[in-house]
Amino acid sequence: MDFKSHAPLEAMEIHFSVMSDAIKEEDAEERGKEFWEVFRKKLIEFMCSDKGIKKLLKEAKVKEALLIALPAALAAMGLTALFIPAVAVIVTGLLMLLLNVGLDSVCEVHAKG
Repeated sequence: MDFKSHAPLEAMEIHFSVMSDAIKEEDAEERGKEFWEVFRKKLIEFMCSDKGIKKLLKEAKVKEALLIALPAALAAMGLTALFIPAVAVIVTGLLMLLLNVGLDSVCEVHAKG
């Protein structure tokens, strides 16, 4: 179906009516469970594989992003400019520690079963 020829709200309404017709009511619960199981597997795969979050952590991309974003967030909270660099480094270190430990824990639990 071509949604481009309709106004955005009309296209959205058509899309949802087509999608809701595609799944029979009696199959909806089972299909929903299947969806969330596939979603969970893909999320774990993305988090635990070397092509997802672990890759970003190994390449220090997350740490770089935090070191850029944290000073702005700290300044917005009212910290004086004198303390921002030191606090940003400490907070970034703590966040990276929590992220790594949490991610390793999730991946280890998933690997066990």
